[in-house]
Amino acid sequence: MRTTLKGVLATVRRSVGEALPAPVASWLRIGRRRWAEVTFRRRIVERSFGGLPLRLELTDPLAESWYDRDWDPLGEIELLRSRGRLGAESTVFDLGGHQGVVAMMLAAVAEDGTVVAVEADSHNHVVARHNAELNGCENVVNVHAVAAAAPGRLGFTAQWNGNVDLDGRFGTERVQAVSVDSLAEQYGFPSVVFVDVEGYELEVLKGAEKTFATRPDWFIEVHAGCGLERFGGSSEAVGELLVDRDYEIHIAPGEGLPFEPWDGTWPSSRFFLVALAG
Repeated sequence: MRTTLKGVLATVRRSVGEALPAPVASWLRIGRRRWAEVTFRRRIVERSFGGLPLRLELTDPLAESWYDRDWDPLGEIELLRSRGRLGAESTVFDLGGHQGVVAMMLAAVAEDGTVVAVEADSHNHVVARHNAELNGCENVVNVHAVAAAAPGRLGFTAQWNGNVDLDGRFGTERVQAVSVDSLAEQYGFPSVVFVDVEGYELEVLKGAEKTFATRPDWFIEVHAGCGLERFGGSSEAVGELLVDRDYEIHIAPGEGLPFEPWDGTWPSSRFFLVALAG
């Protein structure tokens, strides 16, 4: 009964949201989120992320569900460290950095390098900066922007794990847009690029033409079936763009699963991709 009632309420909320004018629906979504943040019991926790002890400020329910637990080592970091260019002096771009946990894990490997963490949501950006300060991560640079094909401004959904919003119906803030190439102009060309941008990954790759020429390694969370197609992308379009540039591709078909050499087919649901320049 409880599950059925939750489903009914979710359907009602969705129907009401679709019926309301976009500015009103946007305002309501933002207000609901802000109320949840105000009433959330903030606290600092100490957890281990792939063996790295970190202190984190928990500021919202999503962060609590993701970060109030220990993590196993991330397979993409292990692969890029053992086979790729991720090392002590690396410059790493972390696009879609959320609240900075992965950026700090990368910074522990690139201890004499720099991690540029790009996060579009203003709340998450502020928390990421605070988390970096809590842990003394001086080699992490937090940038409030959205990764895109070209510099400019874009709408971004006001959600704890948001995405680019092209129609403005989901509670949108306007955010500075940066491309991989424009970041490279400011911070130097990266050794490794992490991309977790909730379906916008093909657009991000389009903004990296100059960077591709320097042969960085890539980790990409490919949101096939859950956002990628909404922005005109596909698993094949993302993957073949890297294959055509002679990258060695490794695929993990799900979270926590091992990376294996690409077998020539692209998954139809969300998967994780590591591209090694060799």
